Amino acid sequence: MSATEIDELGPVDYLVVEFPAGKSNFTGEMAAELASLVESGTVRVLDLLMLHKADDGTVEAFEIDDLNEDEAAS
Repeated sequence: MSATEIDELGPVDYLVVEFPAGKSNFTGEMAAELASLVESGTVRVLDLLMLHKADDGTVEAFEIDDLNEDEAAS
């Protein structure tokens, strides 16, 4: 992405997706759909943050850049 493209972002929207407790059986289908939208030029992902809240209430946060290729694909 060139400096000109990054300067012409236009409106920036946020999308938050929540998986209810006990129903977080993420299969990766959503990631494949997002990748398809990016590849078609429909959306641009500027940043991607994943949060995981454990049963004890602790929260872990991962940015997509923090994961290796295998972790990001799963």
